[in-house]
This record gives sequence, C-alpha cells and structure tokens, in this order.
Amino acid sequence: AHFAVRAEIAFSTALGYWAKRELDLVEVYLEQVDPRSDIIHARALELRAWCYDARRDYRRAADFFVLTLNRLDECKVQDRAITATALSILAILGAELVDAQLVELVECRTQHMVWSTGITTHRYLCLAYLAHYHEFVGNSFQAFELATQATEAAPTAAFQVFGLGLLSSLARNAGENLSARLYAQRARGLLKTLDARKFVGEERFAMLVVAESCVSFDPDTAKELYAQYWGLAPVDQMLALAGDQRLTGEETFVAGALAEARQDLDEAQECYQQAFKIFRSIRYVRRAVIAAYALIRISISNDEAHRYIDAHTEGMSNYITRAIQ
Repeated sequence: AHFAVRAEIAFSTALGYWAKRELDLVEVYLEQVDPRSDIIHARALELRAWCYDARRDYRRAADFFVLTLNRLDECKVQDRAITATALSILAILGAELVDAQLVELVECRTQHMVWSTGITTHRYLCLAYLAHYHEFVGNSFQAFELATQATEAAPTAAFQVFGLGLLSSLARNAGENLSARLYAQRARGLLKTLDARKFVGEERFAMLVVAESCVSFDPDTAKELYAQYWGLAPVDQMLALAGDQRLTGEETFVAGALAEARQDLDEAQECYQQAFKIFRSIRYVRRAVIAAYALIRISISNDEAHRYIDAHTEGMSNYITRAIQ
C-alpha cells in the first residue's frame, strides 16, 4: 500500500484507541504514521500532544503542540482548526507553566490568525490565558486589555460570563474592589438569563467562575451557584476536563474560598492545601502559587507555601509578591 494510505490507516486506528484512552496503543500506531504523509503527520503529532496531556506531562504536551504548528507550516493541506487548537492549548500551558517562550510564540502567531466561525472559542482562550500570564508576571494593564478583548470576542454568552469573571478577578487583585464587584454582578446578571441545562462542554464552568467572583461580597449567591454547578450533567470526557486534576484543583479552591467567606478557616485551609498540592503535583505553577498565597492569607505560618512562592516568583512584582513582602 502507498505510504499515505498506510499513514491514514495507522492514524485512524490510533484515534480508535484514543477514544478508549488506551494511550500506549495510541502511540504505537502514531509511530507508524509516515512523516511524508503531510496533514496526516501533523494530525498525528497533535494526537501525540494530547497523549502527553492525558498523562499530565504538560511540558512534553507543549513541545508536541509546537511541533504540530511547525509541521502545519510545511503542509500542502492546511487545517486551521488544528492550528487554533494548538495555539489555545499553548496559551493555557504558557500561562500555567509561566513559560515566556510559549507565550511569545502564541502572541506572535495569533496576530496573523484569521479567526473564522468555528474556531472563535480558541481565540477567546488565547486572549484569556495571555491575560492570566501577564497578570502573573506583573503586567496588570496589559492583562486587563487582553481580558477586555477576550470578553468582547466571546463566542457564546457563557464565555462572556467567563470574561466578566476574569475581569472581576483582575480588578480584585489590583485592589479595585468596586470594579471587581461591578464585573461580578454583570457576570451574575448575564448568567441568570441563561439556561444552565443547555450549557455545552466547558460552558458549565461559568457557574464556578461566577461563584468564585461573588464569594467575597455575596457568599450566599456563591454558595447557591456552587451547589447548582454540581447538579449539572458531567462534562463529556472527549470534550473537556472531566476527571482531570486541573478541574478538581479549581473546584477544591473555590470550595476553600466559600469556606473562608463563612469564616470556617479550618475547612478553608484544608481545601487550599489540597488545591495547592494538586496544582504543584501537575506543575501548574501559576495556580499553585495562587493556592499557596490563599494558604498564607489565612494561616499563621506556612513555610512550605512561602518557599514555593519565593522559588517561582523570583524577580517578579505582582499582587502576590507585593502582598507578602
């Protein structure tokens, strides 16, 4: 058989095993995809990236998403959906791993990207996570600009809720409490107009985002939204983060914020400690630092959290480093 036919068969077989999450077999068949097979080879590299993502090896996942983009540059056949997906995942990993090179790559490539219908969710994710990154490294104004662009570019009302929640968080961390409350209330008001039962995939996380945004000034609403979130249908395993430690860490962190709001500091400390442990174990530096900071805020002493923050924010000036000086 021609190498292109063999590559197509190997890739299709790998996809079948991916659906069952038999990662070792996925990689066996991906190794059989001939590099001469143009777009099939690019898709194989992307699936290798997803295998590393499923194994929580996010550094290697990032490497293979970069390889995917580079291979797409050489392909005769283009696939903008793969390009958009790779860019949005690299934006997420650049922010969470605090990797300046990944962020620079995403910023460079997104400037020339045409965001047509069908890939606009990826544009939102790129802008939102670039905002997260720039806030973390101390570029607060740039972070706010990017978050505003993300909100304006939201592909659905649920993603607009995400954007408003992000703006609320940025304002709160910058000490702009009135703006933070305003954005949170706008997010809550928009969420009220939506039927949560019709949320698709990651859209259900809008309730989690608003709960976290409201917790400091309206803990009763935050508690109600958190309870409603757990009543929604599980996220499709193939589409989002169901069963993923990243989601577990976020859910646990919000539970800690709710406990802190009702002055149950023992439970808050337990939740923040667990979230810190989860994010640190998967090397999500940004989120681990945020959880460590939450621990320090409510603990008399937490040397482990202090050491982690010091090790991963050296030379930075952001809202966390300024608060703990």
